[in-house]
Amino acid sequence: KTLPWATVDGKRGHWVAGLHYLCNTKTGECLDWTTLDCNEMVSAPQACKLCQIQTKAVCVPMIIAMITYLTFGLNTWKRYSGRDTNQVKTMSCFAGLFGGINFFLVLVGYWETCVAVETDEAGRIASMGPGLFCVGIGASLLKILGGLLHVGL
Repeated sequence: KTLPWATVDGKRGHWVAGLHYLCNTKTGECLDWTTLDCNEMVSAPQACKLCQIQTKAVCVPMIIAMITYLTFGLNTWKRYSGRDTNQVKTMSCFAGLFGGINFFLVLVGYWETCVAVETDEAGRIASMGPGLFCVGIGASLLKILGGLLHVGL
């Protein structure tokens, strides 16, 4: 809750959202995405339902991202310690590029379904939270950069 993926300002206050929660910062009220009844969100029930689906669907790509990160780290260590082979280089490049692009597309999907749709004519303004920014830079773009560097080395 310290690094939300999205922030929403509207008539009902300032809200922050992550993968598992939606919290009102003024009242301290927190709702769990899995138990949240989107039909109660009178202003945007469809947007709520889309975001609810997205937050559940992001689990599998997160597991893929973790596996590719471990593969990337292991093969980078092998290359650094002098056990460099064509297979190690290929796996380093693949893990960096595939893992980074895969997770980046997941984050774009979260942005499109949970953040961008919340800005509307009713006065709601949504923006990317620091958590989404940090994960986007750290888990995606740096991994893609690492994969590209392995291609050149």
